[in-house]
Amino acid sequence: DRFISNRSAMDFDYAHYMLTEGNKKGKEKENPEVMSPSQEAYLKQLAEAFNMNRTRILAFKNKPPTPVELIPDSIVSPPPPSKSSKPRRYIPQSSERTLDAPDILDDFYLNLLDWGSRNVLTKDTKRWVPSESGFTVLEQSYPHHWKDGW
Repeated sequence: DRFISNRSAMDFDYAHYMLTEGNKKGKEKENPEVMSPSQEAYLKQLAEAFNMNRTRILAFKNKPPTPVELIPDSIVSPPPPSKSSKPRRYIPQSSERTLDAPDILDDFYLNLLDWGSRNVLTKDTKRWVPSESGFTVLEQSYPHHWKDGW
């Protein structure tokens, strides 16, 4: 028996503006300025972009806003084809070094590889420092317990 507007679809700030100051604009335009067609088109696009061309305050339906074309397609030129700024990285198909430990038990949950903060790679029982050539065998303190002596 009465209409209850959809409050979630209402813009209360815009409604307050239209009720208090929106009507003053029509009364103040006693001496309208002469605008060029480009200025009128700019003001129209600006009003559409900021959604200021609405005349209703109450929302009857929760409508999605219509998409606004801010810049016409006739003005926009297609973007130039992009060039990759970085050269593609070469990934070798074979390994550079192979760290082998044939007598180590094969355990899925055991992490036997460690890269230390001093740029030293430790794997199983051997240690490799990139600045040096060759491998170093780690010291054995207990059976099956190896420690890195650096």
